Amino acid sequence: MFNVPVHTLRLARLALCLGALCLQAQQTSAAGKPAPLPQPDYHAPKALLEHKAVFSDEVKKIADTPVWSLIDHGVNMVMVEGPEGLVLFDTGLHQEYAERALARIRAISDKPVVAIIYSHHHPDHINGAGFLVDRRDVDSGEVPVIAAHNLMREMSSELVMNAPIMALRSAYMFGFGLEGQAKKDNYVGCCGELKENAAAPIPTAFIPPTVLVHDTLNLTLGGIEFELFFTGGEAGSHIAAYLPEHGVLLAGDEIQGPTFPNLHSLRGTRMRDANAWVEALDRMRERAPEHLVPNHGNPILGREEVARVLTLYRDAIQYTHDQAIRHINKGLVHEELAHALPGLPEYLREEPWTGEHYGNVPTAARSYYAGYISWFSGDATELMPTPRDEFASRMVALLGGRERVATLARNALQESDPQFAAELATWLIRSDRKDAHAREIKATAFRTLGYQQTNMNWRNFYLMGAMDLAGKFDLRNYTGQLDNPDNLARLPLAVMLDSLRYRVDAGKAGDTRLTLGLHFPDAEPLAVELRNSIIQIRRGTLPKTNATLALSAETFAALMLGNRSPGDAIDEGSVIVEGDQQAVTQFFTLLDYDIAPGSLLH
Repeated sequence: MFNVPVHTLRLARLALCLGALCLQAQQTSAAGKPAPLPQPDYHAPKALLEHKAVFSDEVKKIADTPVWSLIDHGVNMVMVEGPEGLVLFDTGLHQEYAERALARIRAISDKPVVAIIYSHHHPDHINGAGFLVDRRDVDSGEVPVIAAHNLMREMSSELVMNAPIMALRSAYMFGFGLEGQAKKDNYVGCCGELKENAAAPIPTAFIPPTVLVHDTLNLTLGGIEFELFFTGGEAGSHIAAYLPEHGVLLAGDEIQGPTFPNLHSLRGTRMRDANAWVEALDRMRERAPEHLVPNHGNPILGREEVARVLTLYRDAIQYTHDQAIRHINKGLVHEELAHALPGLPEYLREEPWTGEHYGNVPTAARSYYAGYISWFSGDATELMPTPRDEFASRMVALLGGRERVATLARNALQESDPQFAAELATWLIRSDRKDAHAREIKATAFRTLGYQQTNMNWRNFYLMGAMDLAGKFDLRNYTGQLDNPDNLARLPLAVMLDSLRYRVDAGKAGDTRLTLGLHFPDAEPLAVELRNSIIQIRRGTLPKTNATLALSAETFAALMLGNRSPGDAIDEGSVIVEGDQQAVTQFFTLLDYDIAPGSLLH
């Protein structure tokens, strides 16, 4: 029996409908306006609500060990109490998380924090450090901050380079703008409910690591032995910590909470290396830990249960990866992979550990095609396609015009095919962004699809998309972290300056050549060289510069974001210029300050 692709069946049905003039689909109300759209009733599936209830907000001591899991909504912190002080494994998302954790810590112990370990570079694990220890103690070497050797590089490439588009996609994925019951039922599928707006301008205080882990590093911290080892699974900068005296494994996000993991994140990531992730879990299994403490969700207690969950988890990851590769080698591409691998088989499905509430198989399978093969399926039609707005206009005309296509989309909704309704409405919207009825059709289709979902990432993309289409979502309300010059200035100078590269407006800059020397307090001299519409950051003082600026990181961040003008900063004395002041002003006029997208629904 032949497997006919779903989109082929839909197009065949569309052709039959057009041949019969779609008489039924052309019904209108007595006033000549489109009939009212069928509106779905709000619904949250039972499985979704049951999974949300798995997450707690409490402090748990790990059996008779000196390890405590400070379980918070969104992300946990782990505290290890040694005879000489406290070791913290991860530091939370921002100031409020860190301060909540510190209050819990002080209810347990008044010992000083003597070390911080970052499991990996994601912001919910690193941004609270400066609220938990004094930066001066870190700079003096008294308090080590320990992380993978590549944490700074991974942080820059994933979190800073693509910050504008990732801010929007994160707002969609985490449902930051949801309202009413949808907001009450919302949570992050790996991690639980976010009780603050995670995109609000709450201060962060990342501290760069001072001790680096390459493969394995054995240290005594606070009087307790730690075996730190590189894993690199869920994130390229991931490490884990094993306490051999107590049999406790601190797993970070290699166990990404009580859910099937995000083998690819819809907020935007490079392909996550499933082979590295499986190897990471096997390294953990080799240690046969008595207890496992993840940084999302509850700890796993007992050697047999830890071994069972680690094996199930790694097998689910390997199954998804290997079966995707099998189908790729058979010639399946992109959306075909999603239909070929709609989910885990029954024998690998176990709530909560492999329930597809956060990651899911269809999302991961498609990421492997792009990651291993290409964005290109091999069909040369894709090499330089008709611009999609033009293609949409042509298709609308070919199908008989806007009214006809809108009628077909409404009919698809009435026939319980919201996916096809959304696809048809998309053609209408791309050919006329102001078509309110088409936007209403697509928003209704998205709500219908979203209310059925138990995968929180998919659900939120549908429901946030519906809000966006209805004009109820304004990205500017959710980019506080992105637009906050104080948070940008707290990044290492090299990371902050590197992000300049992605702000050069080539249309304005052309082949302009400018070089600015930069002197920041308590830092080595740097230079920014602009040429051929690219920026190169250089160390030291260059022999030829147009001007040299003495300023703080906070002032430079404000200039970068367009929050202050160079002229005002110079007049106020925030920037001291030696050389051509006009060159300084010109440099900042060549940056693109309007880099945040307004919508994902183009």
